[in-house]
Amino acid sequence: PFETEKEYRGLCNDLVKMGDSTFLEYVKKYPNSYVTLWKLIERFETFGYKKQYSNAFALLSTKVKETYPAKIFIKELLKLRKYSEGNLFPKLLITDTAKKKYLLDMNARVYNITLIDFWHSDCLPCLKQFPRHKLLYNQFNRRGFDIISISVDKVKDFLKWKEIIKSENMTWNHFIDFTPLNSTELSLKFFPTNFLIGKDGRILKRNIALWDLEKFLDKNLPVQVYDNIYIDPE
Repeated sequence: PFETEKEYRGLCNDLVKMGDSTFLEYVKKYPNSYVTLWKLIERFETFGYKKQYSNAFALLSTKVKETYPAKIFIKELLKLRKYSEGNLFPKLLITDTAKKKYLLDMNARVYNITLIDFWHSDCLPCLKQFPRHKLLYNQFNRRGFDIISISVDKVKDFLKWKEIIKSENMTWNHFIDFTPLNSTELSLKFFPTNFLIGKDGRILKRNIALWDLEKFLDKNLPVQVYDNIYIDPE
């Protein structure tokens, strides 16, 4: 039994890392197997981009790499690598709660760390995370932390989306992406999906767990508290 959720999640993370290491050894042993390719695709679909998966693909035989599924896989892998840790987060054209278009440019912001959270109003896991978001926002906002929530709801759900924001009393910036262009570009396949962005606009983490985020913020944000400094430019 686990005394805390943190202990449970820590074990889960350890098991995933162990699984990646074991799988790499499996690829080395069976580079000609189509089963190996599909297992690689399965892990990629489950856990997203990891450098280990690029390394695993490189170990596959030419015969396997030339198959149609392999070509589709490497295309998706390279797309996600573009938005992995260390790379710049792209500019997004989104809509605010007043239905005005807004160009989100993370290079133009003054916060030290920003969590960009993609969600939608029918996603139960998305809704369950909001209380934790509020706690983190209240705890770290004055130290330079911000949250930007971007919904992928349809136009017909606009009022429902706004009502959730109001009922949950989420006081940070909210936007909606009416088109699938941003989701397609970022390869958003499940929700919630988040990106942790640094002051320079580069991706620090993708899909960081909220129980890890608190520790990360406490370690990487300045201890001093600022008043009326972290205000986004119009």
